[in-house]
Amino acid sequence: MSKALKDTITSNLFWFVASFVVAILIWFIAKTEANPIDQRVYPRPITILADDTMIITQQSSENARVIVTAQEQTLEILRADDITVSVDLTNRPAGEYIVPLDVDISRLASSDTQPRQITVSLEPRISQQIPVELNTILLPVNFDAEVVEQDLFQAVVSGTEDNVSQVNVIRGQIDLSNQQTVGELERTIILQAEDSDGNRVSDVEIEPSSLVVTVDIIQRGQTFTVRPDIDFESLPSDFEFRDVVYEPNTVILDGDPEALATLGDTINTMPISLEDRTGDFTVEVDLNLPEDQDLIVLSDITNIEVQVFISEEETTLPLQNVPVRVVGQNDNSGRTVTLNPTSLSVVLVGPASDIEGIEAEDVEAIVDINSLGEGTFSVIPRIEVAGNASLGDSSILIPAEVTVTITATQPEATESPEGTAQPTQTP
Repeated sequence: MSKALKDTITSNLFWFVASFVVAILIWFIAKTEANPIDQRVYPRPITILADDTMIITQQSSENARVIVTAQEQTLEILRADDITVSVDLTNRPAGEYIVPLDVDISRLASSDTQPRQITVSLEPRISQQIPVELNTILLPVNFDAEVVEQDLFQAVVSGTEDNVSQVNVIRGQIDLSNQQTVGELERTIILQAEDSDGNRVSDVEIEPSSLVVTVDIIQRGQTFTVRPDIDFESLPSDFEFRDVVYEPNTVILDGDPEALATLGDTINTMPISLEDRTGDFTVEVDLNLPEDQDLIVLSDITNIEVQVFISEEETTLPLQNVPVRVVGQNDNSGRTVTLNPTSLSVVLVGPASDIEGIEAEDVEAIVDINSLGEGTFSVIPRIEVAGNASLGDSSILIPAEVTVTITATQPEATESPEGTAQPTQTP
């Protein structure tokens, strides 16, 4: 091949390659402008991969910020679940490691992380069989429970040597506190590890984590209504019984079924005397149970607390010509107040000991005009009794209202030196 031909081919090849590169560059620029490159940040959890024989006891960070760089269209369809952050410590012995984070993205993109590396500590996993014990949270007092079937008596506890060594027992709680029916009951019980002081030991795994038990519920005793035995005949004269409140209202008795059947459905308390009682009082009394029967009170409270409410009987005292007094008026008010009527009949109602000795002059009917302007008003007086203001609260007024008329006081005319009245000058 001649030299001239070689030069021509070389020159054309150069321009072809240059043109191709320029074309690719133009295409890339155009594509980049249509779909620019951008960044987004995705918070993601860090997954530690380790052997089953190892336990992760320290991890300097559980989450990482993944900064993803990709074209905008890629970022639009990228989801957090498309990104995983992990550290591979499989086949590593126990120890402390400073390891970089590995990021896997299911789309075409580049990434960086904050932090870029974390510190992880591994300790050997140990396992130990620990006995399982069951506790029953108390039933209502008239029920008993017996575990008749249990499918697990030991469980495997695994964790670090320090945590597993603290475990003394695996405990399950059978909560029967709200149980009200008899018969066999199957329950799934969640297990927890406890130390010798009964404190829960965390950071250990229990296998299996639960057990199934069958419990036989048996009912005991019989429920009776309680009735306070109050001696109403012993109530002092001029006093009245108003109410009684007692607790508990029912009790549970256990014993011979025939003896229980003779009691009916109500149990009385021991007698409660009202002798010399002139006010409210509280007393604790026993149940009046047959002495010849061996009966057991299953309730937590074996005696009954009884509150008795007593008050003196009320009487009435009619009083005539009780004066009506105005309050809220003074000599400089510039107003005239007229009352109709100026005295009332009042019937006081209350205990005889409070009313005894009260006279009409001890009682006043008060009319308060502080909030009243000029005009005529119907006002209900307030009754005040010297020495016992509360007696007025239940008093009866005859009439029930007083008419109050309030007018402005007219100025008095002045006299001239000669004694003739001078008219007021009108400007």
